[in-house]
Amino acid sequence: TISISATVCVLAATIIGIFRSSVTGDEAVLATMRKILPWTAAALCLHGPAVSFEGILLARKKLGGLAVFYSFLALTIVVFQWMIRHFGLGLSGVWACYVWVCGSRAIAFSGLGRLVRPRRWR
Repeated sequence: TISISATVCVLAATIIGIFRSSVTGDEAVLATMRKILPWTAAALCLHGPAVSFEGILLARKKLGGLAVFYSFLALTIVVFQWMIRHFGLGLSGVWACYVWVCGSRAIAFSGLGRLVRPRRWR
């Protein structure tokens, strides 16, 4: 999943960076696309692992942890939406929220499923 996510990020950056005139000729749109590219790339890199870890938890029927986490995540998304509107964060704020959603899912699900085990200190 990480290699697929990285490939998608490289393709997105290439399309926006090199083939931008094929996407649109509107400079305002292109400027916005360049501005949010780091947020988009981060979200795309985190989405794949989050979905994979979630699938493992579902296969193991660890639904309690998923339910608690999604309840917490819903509250944080509401806070993000308020902040986006209140501070006028626009499209960058929306993508930042999505990075939070994907990143927090990847971290929480890897912990809930004990999928990442730190090495013991010697």
